[in-house]
Amino acid sequence: MTSPKHAFGSYGIVALLFFSSAIVSADLSAEFYDETCPDALDIIEDAVRAAVSKESRMGASLLRLHF
Repeated sequence: MTSPKHAFGSYGIVALLFFSSAIVSADLSAEFYDETCPDALDIIEDAVRAAVSKESRMGASLLRLHF
């Protein structure tokens, strides 16, 4: 059985995470690495193509990963 102090601490941490995530917002952008790593999308595409050519189910697995 948890003590009331421990239970409140757990709820407090959950509430803190919830409210801090509401404050922080981030937008996804395809141009994120344009300046720091201009070849990023090409590198990722090559890696995905290589993975799919090795294992044909990898494309479906990567798609499921995003959802």
